[in-house]
Amino acid sequence: MNLSVFIYIAFNLVFLNLIQIQNDLFDSMLTGMCLFAILTLGISHGAVDNLLYGAKGKKQNIRFIINYILIAIGFGVIWWFVPNLAFILFILFSAYHFGQSQFVDLTPDKGIGGFLLDFLWGLSLISGLIYLNAPEASAFAEEYFKSLSSFILMIEYSGYLTAGFLTVTLILLIKNRLNGFISNNELLRELYLIALIGISFKLFDLLLGFTLYFIILHSLKVLRQEFSYFKIKSKLKNVFQFMKLLLPFTLISILGIILIFIIVSFFERPDLIPFLGIVLISCITIPHAFVMEIFYENKFHG
Repeated sequence: MNLSVFIYIAFNLVFLNLIQIQNDLFDSMLTGMCLFAILTLGISHGAVDNLLYGAKGKKQNIRFIINYILIAIGFGVIWWFVPNLAFILFILFSAYHFGQSQFVDLTPDKGIGGFLLDFLWGLSLISGLIYLNAPEASAFAEEYFKSLSSFILMIEYSGYLTAGFLTVTLILLIKNRLNGFISNNELLRELYLIALIGISFKLFDLLLGFTLYFIILHSLKVLRQEFSYFKIKSKLKNVFQFMKLLLPFTLISILGIILIFIIVSFFERPDLIPFLGIVLISCITIPHAFVMEIFYENKFHG
């Protein structure tokens, strides 16, 4: 059992006891903790995208930032005109990114089979989260996403989607084992992790279940990969130097998101905050996924 899985289990056990507290104030504090974790650790793992991409010097960094922002704005335009397409693209990009970061440390099939494994593992994760919290997801969609038919359909058919995606994912994992790409221990570890994530999603609500996965099993893992890379490339000596790299764009992103939410609250439209939150996260996710694809391809598979 690696450290991240141990931490994941430990936090699941802690929160399993904490959620027994039936208190509105505690529920609000728990929601705030989840959002804070996503805004800090979640955003920070994309805060060095310019360096991972390989931008050097002031001009290259400025060009990278402009392109990054343009992609984000372009995706925002898609949300404005074709929100259902934007939501589907967001799910697809997120799914591939989650699966890619999960298997990059292994050596599975790097062809179409490897792509499908990354993609379907991520889709299994997302559809499973929704399926195991379907009543809550339905209520959430009914209150904030009535016009987003793609989300509503995903909730309605989440059981079938999860069964299909998970079945093919398991077949691909077994195929990778039979072809010698992964070991018996690696296969068992992945099956064990899938079971753990499923149990966590079932035990907790949407936000807490997702936060535990996203922070511990995804963001911290990616941060560790980035730190290992910069220790070699930039001769970083400790975590504090790495945090200095993360800090500028993390703070800028957080302040920008907070400013947008303040503006929305000023116009007394708090009902828009959940929808706007999804839009903002997706607009950051799309360019980040492109950068991580290049980073993983060059640094791990190159």
